[in-house]
Amino acid sequence: MFDNIYNEYHNAVYGNILRIVKDPVAAEDILQDVFLALWENKNELVMDSVGGWLFTVSFNKSVKFLHRIKRLPLLSPVELSHTLCVEENPVDEAHFEFRLKLIEDAVSNLSSRRREVFRLCRFEGKSAEEAAALLNISVQSVRDYLKQSNRQIKSYLITRNGELTILNAFLIDLLLTS
Repeated sequence: MFDNIYNEYHNAVYGNILRIVKDPVAAEDILQDVFLALWENKNELVMDSVGGWLFTVSFNKSVKFLHRIKRLPLLSPVELSHTLCVEENPVDEAHFEFRLKLIEDAVSNLSSRRREVFRLCRFEGKSAEEAAALLNISVQSVRDYLKQSNRQIKSYLITRNGELTILNAFLIDLLLTS
C-alpha cells in the first residue's frame, strides 16, 4: 500500500516542494521527511485524502525549511546540514486538520473541470501540456482553468480563515503559482 502511494505521488510532491524551496537537494530531503511522516501516521490517515495530506505536509515542511534558512547566519555546508537536521516541533494536530480540511473544501468547491485540471497539475504534478492531452483540451484552456481555480481557492481560503495574515496570503500565492 505504501509503495503504491509513494509511486503515485512522489513526483507531484517533489515538484511542489521544488517549486517552493528552489533547491533540488533540499527538495529531496523534504520529500523523504514527508513520506516518513506518512509512514509514521499511516494508521491515522483516511486513504481518500492522502493526496491532500501529502500536499499540505510537503507545503508546511517546505515553508519551515525556508523560515529556518532565512534565520540562519551564513554557515558552512556541513554546519548548515547539521542545523537543518534538527528535529522539528511536533505538529499541532488540530491546526493541521483544520488547514487540511480548508484546502480539501476549497478544491471540492471548484467546478468539476477546474477541479480535474487543478488535481492533475497541482496534486499529480502534470504539466499543462500533459493535462491538456489527458483531458483532450487545449493547453491554453488548462492554463485558464488553473488561473480561475487559483483565484477561487485563494478567495475561499481568505474568506474561511479569519487568521489569514499577509504572510499566509503570500504562501497561498506561492502554493498556487506554477
